[in-house]
Amino acid sequence: MIPDAEVILTETATHIASATKSNREGLYTFPSVKPGQYDLSVKKAGFGDANINGLTLTVQANVLHDVSLSVGATAETITVNSETGELMQKTSSELGTVIDQKAIHELPLNGRNFTQLLTLTPGATPISTSQSAGVGVNDLAVLSVPTASVAQPSIQGQTNRSNLYLLDGVVNTEMTGSVYVIPPIVDAMQEFKVQSHDDKAEYGSVLGGVINVVTKSGTNSLHGAAWEFVRNNIFDARDSFADEYSAGPSPFRQNQFGVTVGGPVFLPKIYDGHNRTFFFFGYEGWRYVQAAESKYIVPTDAELSGDFSHSTLAQNIYDPATTSGSSSTGYARSQFPGNIIPSSRLNSVSAGFLKAYYARPNLTGDPVYNAIVTRSSSNFSNHYMARADEQLGSRNSIFFRYDRLNVTSLSPTSISQSSGASVPALNIGVGWTGVLTPKLLADVRYGLTRRPFARYVQDSAGIGPMQGLGFNSVGGTEFSLGSPYGSGGLQAANTINSPVQNWSPSLTWVVGNHTMKYGMQYVKQGNDSNSPAYGGYTFANDQTGDPNQVGTTGNSLASALLGLPSQINNTTTVSNSNRVSTYSFYFQDVWAITKRLTMTYGLRFDHRREFSPSSSTVVSGLTTDGLWWIGLDALPPACSQTNAAPCIPGNGSLSSIANGNKIMLSPYGRAWGPAPRWQDWGPRIGLAYQVNDKMVLRGGYGIVYDPLMGFEQDWKGFAGSWPATGSVTASVAINQLGSSPTPVQNTFSTVGIALPGSDPWSTVTWFMDPKIRDPRSQQYNLAFEYEVASNLSLSVGYVGSHSDRLSVTGIFNTAQTAGPGTPDQVNARKPFPWVTATPFMSTDRGSADYNGLQVKLDKRYSNGLEYLVSYTFSKSIDEGGSGLFDVENGPGGSSALQNYYDVRESRSVSSYDVPQFLSIAGQYELPFGRGKKMLTHGPASYILGNWQLNTVAQIRSGQPYNLSVVGDVANIGTSFSWWNYARPNEIASPKPAHQTALEWYNPASFAVPVNSYGNFPRNSLRTSHVATADASLFKNFPFKDEFALNFRAEAFNVFNIQNYGAPDTTITDPGAGRITSNVLPPRQIQLGLHLSF
Repeated sequence: MIPDAEVILTETATHIASATKSNREGLYTFPSVKPGQYDLSVKKAGFGDANINGLTLTVQANVLHDVSLSVGATAETITVNSETGELMQKTSSELGTVIDQKAIHELPLNGRNFTQLLTLTPGATPISTSQSAGVGVNDLAVLSVPTASVAQPSIQGQTNRSNLYLLDGVVNTEMTGSVYVIPPIVDAMQEFKVQSHDDKAEYGSVLGGVINVVTKSGTNSLHGAAWEFVRNNIFDARDSFADEYSAGPSPFRQNQFGVTVGGPVFLPKIYDGHNRTFFFFGYEGWRYVQAAESKYIVPTDAELSGDFSHSTLAQNIYDPATTSGSSSTGYARSQFPGNIIPSSRLNSVSAGFLKAYYARPNLTGDPVYNAIVTRSSSNFSNHYMARADEQLGSRNSIFFRYDRLNVTSLSPTSISQSSGASVPALNIGVGWTGVLTPKLLADVRYGLTRRPFARYVQDSAGIGPMQGLGFNSVGGTEFSLGSPYGSGGLQAANTINSPVQNWSPSLTWVVGNHTMKYGMQYVKQGNDSNSPAYGGYTFANDQTGDPNQVGTTGNSLASALLGLPSQINNTTTVSNSNRVSTYSFYFQDVWAITKRLTMTYGLRFDHRREFSPSSSTVVSGLTTDGLWWIGLDALPPACSQTNAAPCIPGNGSLSSIANGNKIMLSPYGRAWGPAPRWQDWGPRIGLAYQVNDKMVLRGGYGIVYDPLMGFEQDWKGFAGSWPATGSVTASVAINQLGSSPTPVQNTFSTVGIALPGSDPWSTVTWFMDPKIRDPRSQQYNLAFEYEVASNLSLSVGYVGSHSDRLSVTGIFNTAQTAGPGTPDQVNARKPFPWVTATPFMSTDRGSADYNGLQVKLDKRYSNGLEYLVSYTFSKSIDEGGSGLFDVENGPGGSSALQNYYDVRESRSVSSYDVPQFLSIAGQYELPFGRGKKMLTHGPASYILGNWQLNTVAQIRSGQPYNLSVVGDVANIGTSFSWWNYARPNEIASPKPAHQTALEWYNPASFAVPVNSYGNFPRNSLRTSHVATADASLFKNFPFKDEFALNFRAEAFNVFNIQNYGAPDTTITDPGAGRITSNVLPPRQIQLGLHLSF
């Protein structure tokens, strides 16, 4: 051991150097090092210099590197405590896989979405039961090009919702759906790491994995790339089920294109940023257009002028102005002569709108329709990314990164209108790293993300605001004529935004052979939503029908031309806003006990504050004690005083309300709940022992909590509850028999103000237990890793966890026992009979266990070949995937928790359980052409040379699914007659001798329970196994030393394997047991050109 040796670490791309000295044990540390290529030099008087060139440091890892000086051959231990990477992981027990820049840029990615590579990590399964599963433009969907494949994996047996996405060390996670906010531009990514079971306390706040992405920065040389990728429906195979059940996909065109450039900031004769100031810029856009033809029944010109004498809807129309009689004697009307409405009787407001809205007939010969309209769906995006890095002397560095992704989509919804949506997503990251002393380093990160979403109706017909035509509703306006004319109208945009701010300061202190880190993380989540008021008009046949021939006379179009709606609706404006903050504090120590043994231990404390609603937001709800908590500091006044919600009906006293003694102010005030958490203490410990130069043993244990994910979604269930009104639609029936005609111009004066109901007990919605606790998981692993060759390593490990306090949801306040009985008898069996509704209730009674064997074979690049093989053999068991109903419980998930009072009955394999999963990813450069082993020159070298094959092949077990039955079969008095909460009774083996898509299970093997729950266990059946392979073929055209151009042909599901999805899971459906879709699309082909320099 040589103390006081000078150690210099130099980044080769920027020539930025960091220096330190070895301590008395001969150890030295470089904390917080960026990923990249480095040169390491060690100097000591009396010894020869040691230089190590091309040392690769990867994202978020510890590396242990021995250096021998020429005199005395004394070995030193080098620990680079951050983005580092060696062939073997020698100093940490965490589970993780680094996907490097070469793999990101070259492996086939459908839609160029990096998440497809997450499942290359052992323990990451591609099944997603997340509510946000799916690509689209809305508040929960994943932002990506529409045809992209996106993975939202379950990592190490935890739910899809419990993953955290970081971008350059700052949060890039949309907390409502728990997906990324902005997908990084592939060519702007340096690398990423999927890490879990961390022995370092600085990582936490989720039970699953942390996806840690690092973007590129500029270097001393100018470098960049340009690309375009093309998708087209003519390249794609036809879906076998689509061939059978539909005419096939509509034509579409998709283009993805972009450019990146980075280098030093250089202004001739003004500023030279070499070795100091760097920039990196990226842009990517996509354009997706899909055309579709739709057939309609539209009014003819004669009908729009009032002439129904030749209408294809042969129903006589009657003049409402001729109505005579009374309710006691009956009513009568005269028919319009010749079924023609005089032009003088047409209402100028509604008739003018109808003429502008409807297309004209252009289709003949069709027995039903008279118009065909070709409309296009579109999805456009522009993604801008800029990063700046500055080295301030030898001790300080800062960076700033700005990402802005603007996505807009348009989808036809009616004959002349389209539904539009836009998401201008934002992610900003700022960081400062400072060397305070040679042994003390500070690091501060700040991040801001925003993902506002707006939905609106596009006025394709150029109608303009309907109020300008004479409609007198407030805000947007909708109308409905029913079948066959449909509905339409124009609403104001409703918006949702989920901003997230986060701070993460830390101090790293090197003391002897200890590298200690102290830090805190602050995350402030928000959720803002606004739904403007709008009105609606419904037109029916009755207003122009014969009162004595109801159903066979009249025409809704004729009623609309007269301006006589049958009903009007007024929906109130709803604006809600809340904030919730989470503070995390941690300490950790990486202790190099000996040259071969490293212990990492630490402690993390997560503290989530209560929700903080805005002053205009009222949060109220039902508790598991059958009480109604009002999230206010004081009761609002009586409705008779304010005539506006929130207010207390009657005289303003709770005693005047039915069971008012069970209504009270929340003990948490406006926050309503959940209460602040003070018990989330999570210890961590990990050991890594280097048995010899070829083998490492690792093991770790930790307790982690999840205070971040899912609560934004939970909170939205309570906003606007009694004594507020939330989004309430007041409806009034008008122009009924015996009333004076009220034209559309004068209707909304008859609509009253929406006030809260007389009591809250009939509120049919869903709630969260205000005493719910943060999910918790005890996680442990034991593994060994062996260096098979200098560029090949094999790791085999056991991974396990026990999680509790997990959120599960069931139908609350149903009868506590199933069985026969009258409604009154059933109600008597309910725990809280005064609560007339049976809402959903989310509680923390869930638990889960995961055990897995994981194998990874990692070959680094050499001789034109690199590959990564991952295999997982595992089992995950729980009581139901999450607290968000069936949507996160997999196929047939509504019956996951059939009995709210018996959670253990639903314990079975998780909906994302995958017993076996094999993944193989690799790249191979064929050995022909210039610079290769064969055909290095001549015409053959140009034709056969510089080809490269890349592939990702995966095969896995099928997904579990539930079966369900329709109705309240257990007679528990549920309010949700449409919710298939119960499972069937098994009376025979449901598996056919030969499973086919027409009969994946035999529905005759089941019976509908009578006054009881079903006996068929949850998740007892599985879909077919899934096998797929994506492949790409590159032809590289090198020209000059600085440029490389390649043509890419990429095929996804290259062998066009038909992978069956889940069958119809409702046993009483006509199609029960039948499969009508595939879990993966048929073969798709993407062509591209990529230029790098």
